[in-house]
Amino acid sequence: LCIGVVGGYFILSNIGGFFYLPGNMPLLTEFREKGEGFSGLEEEKLQDLNLTLVGENSYQEENFGLKIIKNGAVELVVEKGKFMDIWNKITFTVKSFSGFVSNSNFYRQNNRYFGNITVLVPSKGFDNFIDKISDFGEVENISINSKDLSGEYVDLSSRLKVLESQRDLLLSWLSDAKDIKDMLSIRSELDKIETEIEKIKGRMNYISFHTDFSQITISIREKGEKPGVVPPIIRRILDALNRALNGFVMSIFVIIIVLAWLTPWLILIYIIYLIYRRRKENKEVK
Repeated sequence: LCIGVVGGYFILSNIGGFFYLPGNMPLLTEFREKGEGFSGLEEEKLQDLNLTLVGENSYQEENFGLKIIKNGAVELVVEKGKFMDIWNKITFTVKSFSGFVSNSNFYRQNNRYFGNITVLVPSKGFDNFIDKISDFGEVENISINSKDLSGEYVDLSSRLKVLESQRDLLLSWLSDAKDIKDMLSIRSELDKIETEIEKIKGRMNYISFHTDFSQITISIREKGEKPGVVPPIIRRILDALNRALNGFVMSIFVIIIVLAWLTPWLILIYIIYLIYRRRKENKEVK
């Protein structure tokens, strides 16, 4: 008797928990109308069963660890002529930390080199990596920002387990379904659940990757004034000259367009004038 009660409670818990979840009420209504054993269950009871399903049967305590995204930026000033040496040292250091370069560029201006390197290194070596590259030159600025996504990750994991249990149950129903209408209805719900599962997995993978690897942007420049530093009064003069030049060029374009539009008409008017003048001269001769 005890085994029968426990077994029945387990079956009702799984079925009830599935039907009460959002998006599955159309299926619940359909099965109730068919009288397939669900008409006697109240929605309040189904909610209780759903809580039991999540609390006792589906949820497993896991230690996810802290999911913290940690990024940083470092600005380095190096001695003139040492740019490429420091550049190569940084790329070598990234590899030694089991990281990789995701983006890099450098250029030359006023006989000095400037560059940026964006790297991804394992988060556990974040602080050591910052300390290491700080020795390569004069540190002008360091910024570090962190974002804790531990709560979101745990929530996503719980939702994923519930959705996967729904999917497995739907697949078992789909294999047993004999009516085309039931098959289409189950297939539709299954597609929705699969879409949600893929979204959750994608977000979890994103969080896992960006918590396992930290992104650090390193700006390097050789000693001297920063590029593009112009006194305000000179900047205003240059802006005014630039606007005047743009206005002049635009007026030339307008004149060319107007002339291009008028030229055929002017030629036609000139031809008519010549014809009129010749006829008038012929009349005067006669």
